[in-house]
Amino acid sequence: REPRSSARRVRAMAEDDAAYRALVINASRTEPQHRETRDLALFSLQKLTACAERKRRIWEDAEGAREVFVQAAMRPDSEDLQGRCLALGSLWNLAGEVANRREVWQDAKGARFALVQAAKSIIPEVRELAIGALWSLSPKDANAGLMWQDEGTRSALVEAAKCLDAEGVQAQ
Repeated sequence: REPRSSARRVRAMAEDDAAYRALVINASRTEPQHRETRDLALFSLQKLTACAERKRRIWEDAEGAREVFVQAAMRPDSEDLQGRCLALGSLWNLAGEVANRREVWQDAKGARFALVQAAKSIIPEVRELAIGALWSLSPKDANAGLMWQDEGTRSALVEAAKCLDAEGVQAQ
């Protein structure tokens, strides 16, 4: 019961541009004392990226939510793992939208860079989310050939595969 009402509230906020902008502003905070506020805003924005009817609009918000997700996804400190994972999950959701796939891949200094760097992470949760997002970008009609031709992406995927044994369990 709670998740449904929560999802309804998040969708209602998306209808209200002022509430959406407040989420973006709070998700962009970088000060350590605002971590909880940032993560709650990232959580709400991630919920919005799961709504099919919102994915395109959110991706097109290049200087708003998209930039927030890219910056949070590239945050290296392990103290903000939750925020980083929320951002990567949001990028994965956006990458799953057919209309966004080519543009996410073409964002070489933004989303693509953040995903490829995260795919090289030694933190399993970070690596798994990034690999999932890259997988969403990879259908042949979108980016498969381009992705495999990109040295950084190819090496990140090969290295991530080495982290797993034959049964899909992280190697020691």
